[in-house]
Amino acid sequence: MQAPFIFISVKRIQMKDKTVVDGGLAQVLARSAAVREWQEQEEEEEEEEEEEKDEEEEEEKEEEEEEEEEEEEEEEEEEEEEEEEEEEKEKEKEKEEEEEEEYRRGEKSGEGAWKEEGCENGGNKESKKSIELERNV
Repeated sequence: MQAPFIFISVKRIQMKDKTVVDGGLAQVLARSAAVREWQEQEEEEEEEEEEEKDEEEEEEKEEEEEEEEEEEEEEEEEEEEEEEEEEEKEKEKEKEEEEEEEYRRGEKSGEGAWKEEGCENGGNKESKKSIELERNV
């Protein structure tokens, strides 16, 4: 913005403090007052622009911080989910191992004893029955 151009043509002017000034000095005073006012307006506009920039920067920082917090929360949730999945897998493995162990011992199917005695892969039905009878006696 350019400085204002003021042209005043008077011979005498009465100032606010009731003093009388000749026209040439009045022109100088009026111009300097107008320039001062213009400079003040420019400074105010610059300050407002700086304040707006600062506010925008603060908002951007806050948004970035919020995004970072959200990302951290998402990562934590993912880690928790992964840990839960791992725990579930471990429990399933333990359960499977227990079932295999029980099957080997014959607790579930009743066939574990004859497998241990060498009648695996079908074996002989009579020997299976005899082993089961021996166990029951």
